[in-house]
Amino acid sequence: METLTLDEALRRAASLRLADAWEEAEGLYQAILQAAPGHPEACHGLGVMAVRQGRVEAAIAWLTRALEADPGAEHHRIAFIDTLLGAWEEVRRLPEAARLFANLGVLLHDRGRDHEAETALREAVALRPDYALAHYNIGVVLHERERPEEAESAFRAAIRLQPEHAQAHSNLGVLLHERHAPIEAEAALREALRLKPDYAEAWSNLANTLTVQCRLDEAEACCRQALALQPDGALAMSNLLFAMLYHPDRSLESLRALHMEYDARFIRPVTPEAPRRPVSLDPERVLRVGYVSRDFGNHSIRGFLEPLLAGHDKRRVAVHLYADGTREDEVTRRYRGYADHWVATSGMSDQELAARVREDGIDLLVDLSGHTARNRLRMFARKPAPVSVTWMYGFTTGVSAIDYLLTDALTDPPGAEALYVERLWRVPAPALAYRPHEGMGEVSRLPALERGYVTFGTLGRSLRHNDRVVRAWATILGRVPGARLVIHSANYRDATLRAALYDRFAALGIDRERLDIGFSSPPWETLRGMDIALDGFPLSAGITLAEPLYMGVPVVCLTERFAGGGLGRVILTMLGHPEWLARSEEEYVDLAVSLAADPPRLARLRAGLRETMRHSPLMDEAGFARKVEEAYRAMWRAWLAANG
Repeated sequence: METLTLDEALRRAASLRLADAWEEAEGLYQAILQAAPGHPEACHGLGVMAVRQGRVEAAIAWLTRALEADPGAEHHRIAFIDTLLGAWEEVRRLPEAARLFANLGVLLHDRGRDHEAETALREAVALRPDYALAHYNIGVVLHERERPEEAESAFRAAIRLQPEHAQAHSNLGVLLHERHAPIEAEAALREALRLKPDYAEAWSNLANTLTVQCRLDEAEACCRQALALQPDGALAMSNLLFAMLYHPDRSLESLRALHMEYDARFIRPVTPEAPRRPVSLDPERVLRVGYVSRDFGNHSIRGFLEPLLAGHDKRRVAVHLYADGTREDEVTRRYRGYADHWVATSGMSDQELAARVREDGIDLLVDLSGHTARNRLRMFARKPAPVSVTWMYGFTTGVSAIDYLLTDALTDPPGAEALYVERLWRVPAPALAYRPHEGMGEVSRLPALERGYVTFGTLGRSLRHNDRVVRAWATILGRVPGARLVIHSANYRDATLRAALYDRFAALGIDRERLDIGFSSPPWETLRGMDIALDGFPLSAGITLAEPLYMGVPVVCLTERFAGGGLGRVILTMLGHPEWLARSEEEYVDLAVSLAADPPRLARLRAGLRETMRHSPLMDEAGFARKVEEAYRAMWRAWLAANG
């Protein structure tokens, strides 16, 4: 060692090891450890040699030390994983077997190998049933694999064994939130925060479940607390931005400022990669277009996304889908069929995903998530493709690294540019096409003709039901004698949340008997039972606005925001019924009351609305796909002009 530097000694030891000169290599590694105790590369080398020699226990001990000394080194992780997987039965006989299998499960999960991770973690629990941390990690893996009932059981087992496990309470809260039990979710998250008041992630998760309850000011305070505790918490900031889109008192200017704050904190500090030279500078060649989403499945975006992906002309566009979800259903299988290339990205870091996009030679990369859950906006900050686009979020993402926002002049009229960070690329309206669900069935006869009273209804999520909306709906019911209101959403599976909404209407003088608050899936019979649909505000719905129209139900919509107010303005205008667009709460109420006063007109509308919609631009799938492809081509030419 006297004549070698540490790096030289490590290189020589590695050469000796690779030459199977194990005795000399071991002596040199031991000398390195005397000079630099616990050096991870020396521990790694000794571990790899022990594997080759069949000394499993020694191999695991050395590789464990290497991992503990340098947990981020990928080669340590791979060697540890391969050793345990290759010596499963030998490992089971070791005194520390449960801990080793638990650690193996965590490492496999980190690498996106969740099936193997679950097997390792269940081995740990079989060896030691009271191992709370292993139960917790099983819950994490099962949650990722979208097996919610089993994940909940695992989290509850961890809590039963270790009641002070704050992470288990927090993850249980997230799971309950996703399973539409926001009141239970809130209780679990508040328990996590009682145990660990500085738990930034739990504050962010609590904000989500308060958002569902339409307690938006409280949600904002929770997000701010999360950001104070963890200034680099991009997820908490996205949660805040998403919630504030639905705040009835937020101006568009304040929303833009919030989104710009996200850009300053989480996007601009990321250094973009060096520009990648495209595979070809031919302006007319087939473009490689990548779509990034976790929702390539039976999700509400399907009704607008599937027409585009199904309609792409493969002579113009090669479709790459970067799918972040882990569960597949029949819709996922259809999406796979639309894709030229399908890339499962669960488990990839933003850096790894950006590298994959660059490797695939993507020309245009499209964000489909905005600030919704598990978005990849920070990956876009790395500029992995020459051109980037966002679509369907409903407002600016605030991400300066994204070049364009795909829209139309009805959704974002001239003058809206000042509200957006991205450049607005307007296609002829509408910037969407709607594809109905299979099995929606035929349009029914107007229910009011048989019932003798009008039924209003909405399928919007509970976060849309702010005090202004509830007040407007109560006013409508007060002015239409005998009318009923159906409010169905998955959120109202929760009995406590249902009771709270009943109480809010009661405080405004509306008896419980005039309300039907609940959930139905699929909602087609519920829609058949409506005479008039009521949209929420300030952000109008998308799919839950299109679906009633397709079932023959007119929709009253308030579009008070100049831009970024959702899809109500474009959908109703393209359908030929801009008169159902209100510009104030008073006009909104008057429109609903006026429609309810004329059942014969409602019956005529119901009989013809579906055919009107089918023949409108709203359902011109091929036309929409061509518009988007032309937009992509023009974006590509603009990039070539600036960079070719």
